[in-house]
Amino acid sequence: MEAQGQYLTLSQHKSLLRSLDDDLRPEYRRRIEIMLLADIGKSQTQICKELRCSQETARHWMTMAQ
Repeated sequence: MEAQGQYLTLSQHKSLLRSLDDDLRPEYRRRIEIMLLADIGKSQTQICKELRCSQETARHWMTMAQ
């Protein structure tokens, strides 16, 4: 069985990390970063502070990671 973060499997986590290498629109990059940070255990407040995003945006994409 694959090791998992809080929400994503190892393969999902790696896939999202690889996608950050692509030339992404800023809003897509932020969505992925939120999901990756949530997966490693960062709180909504920590994510908002680090990425300078709203609570609503962080909450939505954290829920999507779940």
